[in-house]
Amino acid sequence: MNRSVCLGQWSSLICGTYFMQNGTIVGFPGAKPYEGSILEADCHILIPAAGEKQLTRNNAPRIKAKIIAEGANGPTTPEADKVFLQNNVMVIPVRELN
Repeated sequence: MNRSVCLGQWSSLICGTYFMQNGTIVGFPGAKPYEGSILEADCHILIPAAGEKQLTRNNAPRIKAKIIAEGANGPTTPEADKVFLQNNVMVIPVRELN
């Protein structure tokens, strides 16, 4: 797997200056837009950190990450947790990360 970093939202540490100058991260030098759902990207670790109920029974079967580190309160629904348990995906709750 190639090394990659995906940003679903801008980060001031990485591209904040570019965002402030352009009002978007689209066109950031060296970056390519991701086609599809960022949550379903081919990655080892997924960190949903922007809101609740992002991972549901509908998209859980398509999640490729083997580790989900919850960076927000409640991004994973109970139904999705069951799918992850069946698929041997480790889910680390936000309270364990803080």
